[in-house]
Formats: sequence, structure tokens, C-alpha cells
Amino acid sequence: MTFDWSDFLAPLDSHVMVMAFLIGVSFGWAIRRTGHRTTWSHTYWQVASGLAFFVPLSLIRAWQGSEVWERFLATIILWVVFVVGMRLGGR
Repeated sequence: MTFDWSDFLAPLDSHVMVMAFLIGVSFGWAIRRTGHRTTWSHTYWQVASGLAFFVPLSLIRAWQGSEVWERFLATIILWVVFVVGMRLGGR
């Protein structure tokens, strides 16, 4: 279970991060259009659910000897970018 920075940074391409942000903004805008509000509580639980999903998933994959566990760990950052975009789109 060694950490490799190149595998960790591979999913964090700038184009992918912009796409995650724009999809988040679109979702937030759609939520606002339906009359719902994106509150700080909603944002907190979105980030917490991403952490609760991706951290154990990456650790389990690492313990199984998978070489992609760093990519799952980096997906947490993409999830947070998505949630921030959703928060901004829903304002």
C-alpha cells in the first residue's frame, strides 16, 4: 500500500475539475428552479456522504492490493468541487 503521487493526481486534471464544477452548478441551479434551497446543512451532508463513501472504498481497495486506490482517494476532491459548484449554483 504505497502512495504514488502520479496516480493520485491523475484524476485531478484541470478539465475534469472544471467539468465537475460546472455539473455541480447545473445541479444546484436545477435544485433552485424546483423551489428547493441548498443550505449549509445540505452542503455539509453532501461532503460528509462523499467522505463516508470514498475514504473506506479507497482503503478497502488498497488493502486488496489494487493499484487504483489513490485515484479513488483523489475522487474525494472532485466530489468536493462538485458540491461547491452545487452550492454556488443553488444560491
